[in-house]
This record gives sequence, C-alpha cells and structure tokens, in this order.
Amino acid sequence: GIWFLSFLAVAFLLSACAMQQSGKPGPFQVKSLADGNWKPKADNLVFVLDTSSSMTEGYNGVEKFATAKGVLANFNQTMPDLNIKAAIRTFGHDPGLSRQSTMLAYGLTDYSRSDFAASLDKIKPAGGPSPIEKALGDVAGDLKDTQGKIAMVVVSDGKKMGKAPLAAADSLKAQYADRLCIYTVLVGDDPAGQRLMADLSKTTGCGFTTTADNLSTGAQMANFVETVMLEAVVAPPPKPCLLYTSPSPR
Repeated sequence: GIWFLSFLAVAFLLSACAMQQSGKPGPFQVKSLADGNWKPKADNLVFVLDTSSSMTEGYNGVEKFATAKGVLANFNQTMPDLNIKAAIRTFGHDPGLSRQSTMLAYGLTDYSRSDFAASLDKIKPAGGPSPIEKALGDVAGDLKDTQGKIAMVVVSDGKKMGKAPLAAADSLKAQYADRLCIYTVLVGDDPAGQRLMADLSKTTGCGFTTTADNLSTGAQMANFVETVMLEAVVAPPPKPCLLYTSPSPR
C-alpha cells in the first residue's frame, strides 16, 4: 500500500513537472474592455515581435516565444473594437517561417480582432538572429502613409542586440516626432535586455517599459491596453432644467 502511494506521488510530481515545462503559458482570464465608452488614444498600433532563436529558451517553465505571442494574443482579446490601423512586424525567423530577417506578418490594415489572431497563430517557430534594428527601420516604411498618433509595442527578451536598436529608434523618433510612442515588454530576465528595453521605451518620451510577468492577469493587461490605446469618453453633464414659473399676480 505504501509503495503504491509513493509511486502515485512520484508520478504526480513528474506529470506536474512535465506540465510546467510544456512550453505553454498558463490560462489567461480576459478582462474585456469592450463594454467601456472609449475612443482610441492612437490611430495606429504596431507590434514588433521577437521571433529569434533566444526566444526558444525557457523562462519560468515556459518557452519565451510562447509567452511573447501570449502578450499579443491577450492584448488583442482585451482591446475593444477600434477604428484604427494595426500591424505585426516580426524579426529573427526560423527558415521554416521565413528567410527574411524581418517581415510584416499582419497589416498595416484596418484592425480586425479575428484577422490579427489568425495572423499571429501563423508566426512559428522561432529561430535565427536578432536584427531588431532592421525591423524598426522597416516600421518607418510601414507607417509612411499613416495619419495621426502611433503606438508601437516591442515584445522581446532584448538579448544580444547591442546599441543598433537605439539608433534605429532615434531615427523613427526623428521621422515621426511626437506622433510616436514606444512601449516595450521584456520577456525573461536578461539584465542587458532589460536595460535595452528600458532605453528603447525612453526614446519617445511618452512610452514606458514593463514585463510579460506584469501582464499575466486580465486586470494587468486591461490596464496596459487602456494606458497604451484608450481614452475614456466622458459624457457631457446634463443641462440644468429651467423650471417655468408663472408670473405672480399684480
């Protein structure tokens, strides 16, 4: 009896360990913002997604690439339907996905939640080098015909990228000035990557950096989506009622 119980305990631990290392993020409970009264803070939303070989590494028992794609998927599920342009540009690439160092995987087009999700699903597997500066350079071309404000969200581990990405971000800032805000989401805990992502987010003066760990709950993601993309529409106060009073008799 004791032997059998011990066997069950070991089997349970092994299965739990296997689940933890399965490469799939945990369940995400969407906190939808669809019912809010919003207007878009930006007219264009561009994701820059790291699909390089370092993203195949594990972090907290999950493949970093799966975590990064989860950030985009959860953002997409949380955001209300908006009349904006959206895009996903990737960089790195396993040869099975593309032999280009960067490519436009979705858009730039009228935002559709279902089309965004379908395009994101096709981005696999990760592999190859990390030419994020080429992706940022091509984003400049992706945006050339756009109007209005631009929110760019970079999702990456920031590993082994050097200083070239900062020069590319400075060039984007020079071209789009105060129309552009850069937000960064660090996947993993690489110290150099953390510094790079922080520095990228400071380029425009209106973005910020966060981590995938800090966007893991529905409430955290809803707050991020709201900060990046949404402005509450405040209804005007009701006009005061003017009560009619009959003239007093003389």
